[in-house]
Parts: sequence; structure tokens; C-alpha cells
Amino acid sequence: MAITMVSFLARKIGFIASVIVHTVLSVIGIFFADTSFWLIYPYSWGARLLVPVMHLLPNGLYATANNPMLTNTSVIIPSVLSVVYFIGLNVFLSKWFSKLEVI
Repeated sequence: MAITMVSFLARKIGFIASVIVHTVLSVIGIFFADTSFWLIYPYSWGARLLVPVMHLLPNGLYATANNPMLTNTSVIIPSVLSVVYFIGLNVFLSKWFSKLEVI
């Protein structure tokens, strides 16, 4: 997902700028991972996905046994969302890249 977006942004704003943009968005994703807005922010899905696997919250603290982020839906929902987002993004970007001229 990030590789295709880096390629898209690299064409638009440059490689270094696109890496900086993705780094900032990833750090912001840590703050959204434990809020109710995590579903609409793709960069928080990875942090949310690691909670039931490693039992660590996105802020680095250990998750207690009664934490709602430890449920099975915390694994299924971000995984499905990531696959759907990946397919949709690749379809859009493949159409965009196919229209470009080869140098």
C-alpha cells in the first residue's frame, strides 16, 4: 500500500517529500489507533492490528486483560480493511500509471 502511494507522490512532489509525508502520517496514526476514528485513518490500522498480537498499546504500554482492543475484531477488521484499501488503491494507481508516457 505504501509503496504505490510513495511512487504516486514521488511523481507529484518528489521522493524525499513523499517519504516525509508518509512518516508524519504514520506517527499521527499512532494517536488515532486508540480513538473511535481509527477506521477512517489507514495509517492507524497497523498500530491497531499489533495490539492483540503483541499485547502492547500503540503508546507502548502493556494492554490489560479487559482492554477492548484485544478482541478478535481488532485483528479481522484492520486486515480486511487493509486488503480492500490495497486492491482499490492499486486499481486506481495502475490506471493512472498506464496513462503516463514512457521516457
